[in-house]
Amino acid sequence: MSTVELLVAGGLVLGFVQLVAGVAIGLWIGRGRTGSLDALQAQSLASDLQRITQSLNSSVREHAAEVGAIDTRLRAEQTAGAPLTELVVGVVGELLAANQKLGRELVAAENELQQQAIELDQHLQASLTDALTGLPNRRALEDHLASRQEAWRKHHTPFSVMMIDVDHFKRFNDTYGHQAGDQALRVVAKALRSTLRRHDVVARYGGEEFALLLPYTNINDALAAARKAIRAVSECLVEWEGKQIPVTASGGLATILPRESATTLVDRADQALYGAKKAGRNRGHFHTGTAIEPISGEPKPATGVEETESLPEQPKTDSLELSKPPISSDLFAACNELQSKLHELTAH
Repeated sequence: MSTVELLVAGGLVLGFVQLVAGVAIGLWIGRGRTGSLDALQAQSLASDLQRITQSLNSSVREHAAEVGAIDTRLRAEQTAGAPLTELVVGVVGELLAANQKLGRELVAAENELQQQAIELDQHLQASLTDALTGLPNRRALEDHLASRQEAWRKHHTPFSVMMIDVDHFKRFNDTYGHQAGDQALRVVAKALRSTLRRHDVVARYGGEEFALLLPYTNINDALAAARKAIRAVSECLVEWEGKQIPVTASGGLATILPRESATTLVDRADQALYGAKKAGRNRGHFHTGTAIEPISGEPKPATGVEETESLPEQPKTDSLELSKPPISSDLFAACNELQSKLHELTAH
C-alpha cells in the first residue's frame, strides 16, 4: 500500500469513526427515553470511540510527519551529492517501515471498530426488547406506531391496534407466586406471537398488558385477528410445579380513522379494553369511533362513519392498486409494502 493510499485510508477510518459516534449514539440518546443505565452505556461507548478517533488521528499525523522528514532528508542529501543507490535504499526502507506501522494501526483500529459496532447493535437491540418475554417493548412499539402513522398519512395504508390485558393477574401472582406469573406472561407472549402474522407487531406494553399492531388491516381483518388472539390466550396452560394453570385475557381493538393520530388510536383501544373487562373479561371489544361493541359475529358499522373510512380508497397511480386482499392478508401486506416503496421512489 502506498503512502497516499494509507493516508486516504486513515482519513476514511477517521470519518467512519466520527459517523458512528455522531449518528448511532446520537440516535440512541436522542430518543429522549433512555434510562440512566442506557445513558451510562452510551457515554462509555462514546468515550471509547473518541479514544479510537484520537489515536488514529495521532497515528496519521505522525506518519505524515515521518514522510515529510524523509522527503526533507532526501532533498538535502541529493544536494550534498550522496551516493544515489545508498540514498534510495535508505529512503525506501524508512518509507516501508512507516507504512507498515500505520497499516498495523489501521487494522487494529478496524478490528476494534467492528467490535464496538457489535456492542452498539447489542445495546440498541436490548433497549428495544422486553427482557422477560423477548418481545419488542413499549419503546419499540412507539417507533412502529410512528412508522404506521406516516404510511397512513402519505398513502392511506390502514392499520389497527389491540390492547390485551391478562385477566386477574394480581390474583394469579398472589396464588402461585411471581415466578409463576412471569412464566404465564412468557406463555401468553408465545401464544400471541405464534398466532398472528409475521409482519404483525406483538409487544409487551407494560406489566401484564400486551399491544398488537396490525398493519394493512381494515376493521374486518382486525376483528378476525382479535378473535384469534383472545382464543389463543384462552387455550393457554401454564405449567408450574406439576400443575397446568389456565389463563385468559381481555382485549380492546381500534382501527385508524381519518385524521386520527396514533395516540388517540391507542386511547380508543384502551377504552375498548376497559369495556371488555367491565363486561366480564375473557373477551374482546372494539371501538367503532363512536361506540364500543363486543367482538362477536359480523362487525357493525359505526354510526355516522362510512365503511370506507376504515379502509380508504388507495391513491390511483401506475403502481399496484389494491382495495381488498386478493388472496391472503400476508400477500396483501407484501403488495401494499411494495406499493409504499414505489410511492416513495416516484416521489423522489
